[in-house]
Amino acid sequence: MKTKQLVFLTCLFLILAVCGSFAQQAPTVTIKAYQWSQPDGTARYEYRVVNGGTSRIVGFAIGNDYYHGVSELQVPPSGWNFDTGLALGSSASPTSWHAALVTTEESPFMDLEWRNDGTADILAGQNATGFSIVTPQPDSKYLNGHWTV
Repeated sequence: MKTKQLVFLTCLFLILAVCGSFAQQAPTVTIKAYQWSQPDGTARYEYRVVNGGTSRIVGFAIGNDYYHGVSELQVPPSGWNFDTGLALGSSASPTSWHAALVTTEESPFMDLEWRNDGTADILAGQNATGFSIVTPQPDSKYLNGHWTV
């Protein structure tokens, strides 16, 4: 009987060890957000995308809870207009990347997306900076809301 218990415990230990090593090796993608309050009352948010994963990043969204299908941002970027989009100077992007505000029908909430033209993917192991947006007033979801890559 002790041999069966020893074999069982050994197998259990090996399974847990293998699962634990997979969990430790899981690649991660992180978006680091920073906020600066401007003298005129506006808020500037900057983002750094860290690709610790194995796939390339072609776009990402701020204020987007993908798993629940919910947008979270309440304050649109400075000068944003439904017909004309983002105002000149309210956003910044690295070369070949473009920002757009995505509204949700019949909802006051929105999210902010950056996509590239296919020539500037963020490859595995790379970082990208230069993403920023200015809002007329602070909205904490730009800083600590969900994001989707």
